Amino acid sequence: MECLIDLVFEVLPDAQHESKWGQLTFTLDGDWHHWICALSPTKKAVKLVIHKGHCWPIRVASWRARAATCAPSPSARLKRSTRTS
Repeated sequence: MECLIDLVFEVLPDAQHESKWGQLTFTLDGDWHHWICALSPTKKAVKLVIHKGHCWPIRVASWRARAATCAPSPSARLKRSTRTS
């Protein structure tokens, strides 16, 4: 999870984060209505929810590929959600 948090701040250094809706949620400029992404850990994986992917300075597919490298082993897969708004 820490690797993904670091990755969010690498891509969005000005992001704010709070625990909202049962997950660690990230936004820009305090705009929680248009939050960017969220991380939600489970026992075996971390769920990545990208809410407003078009707001990211890099392509979402590229970010997902980079995020997948954070998994510590092949058995610890990153679960992704493609929910958009």
